[in-house]
Amino acid sequence: MNQLIPENYKQAMHRMALRVAANGEEWRKFLTASSYLYKYESYEQLLIYGFKQDVTAVASPQTWKVLGYTPKAGATAIRLPGKRIYYDVSDLDLAVGRQEIQLWHTNGVEQAVTKAVMENYNTQNLEGVSSAAAYAIMEEVNKYLSDYGDSLQQYFPERFDEGTLTMLLMASAEYTTFSRLGCADQFPEVLRTMLDDIARYNTVEQITAIVHASWHCSGVVLRQIEKVAIQEQEKKQTKDYVEQRKNRRPQRTQQRGQQPSQVEGQITMEGITIEPMVLPPEPVSKPVPAPTPQRREPTRERSNRRRPKQPKETPPKQEEAPKQEAAQRYEVRSESGNGTPFGVWDNQAKEFV
Repeated sequence: MNQLIPENYKQAMHRMALRVAANGEEWRKFLTASSYLYKYESYEQLLIYGFKQDVTAVASPQTWKVLGYTPKAGATAIRLPGKRIYYDVSDLDLAVGRQEIQLWHTNGVEQAVTKAVMENYNTQNLEGVSSAAAYAIMEEVNKYLSDYGDSLQQYFPERFDEGTLTMLLMASAEYTTFSRLGCADQFPEVLRTMLDDIARYNTVEQITAIVHASWHCSGVVLRQIEKVAIQEQEKKQTKDYVEQRKNRRPQRTQQRGQQPSQVEGQITMEGITIEPMVLPPEPVSKPVPAPTPQRREPTRERSNRRRPKQPKETPPKQEEAPKQEAAQRYEVRSESGNGTPFGVWDNQAKEFV
């Protein structure tokens, strides 16, 4: 990691490492600041501490803008490698009408946090958040030394006192965790004096190795506690909100078998007592079937356009039977006598032939 850091930042980090390890008092101040920076890398913690010692919440300007914060006039920016700029919340102004951010805490959710830590590390009989955090730190330090203990020896070529280094790492990580949980006053005095042993290590490599180990162990525990604390606080806020809305509604007392108009008692709403107004019960009527809706015949819509006249249908003409022409000639007989014909009458010539 140090190879990727520019030379000017690397020199600033080395100066801060020697400064924080000068004595136990400076070391405790740095651990208190690092308790709020556990999401940053160990070398970033040293650089941020060089800009500002009393940090509580550090983020980029883009993040603060979303939350409604803007840098104050003359505020000093925290600059990290990669042209990254950060600000602490103390150097920002909150916009009018925006809500101030609230850092997570364990007040009111101690039992849930303790239970979660015991489940994560498969242990029992831990009382309080401080005891649960101390047990978790002890487990993480032992795990870290078992995984990276051999690599730590290269930073202590003259003498590697594993017992002293283990107690220093445990005390540093535990003090960091206790500071973030707000229970630094419960930190054991025996471990507090062990923090003074940081002055025994006077090289940059040794100090940065201890800073990295303390950051790793305390960061694992703080992330676990943070997750549980935020979940429990959200549940608690939701429950309080529901209770608050419930208390705003008027309280009514109703006995079984009574109608709402026959309720006896008082209605209390936001400190105001109102006597109930008793109304006569409504008469009970027999159920009536719903009326059947009448269907309406659809009507034709009249159109302003004139319809074209339809040609009348004429019946087909019947063929007349051909008239029989009158006989052109016929015999004329006498009605008397022996019926001898007078002759043949030509009808066209109108004469006998």
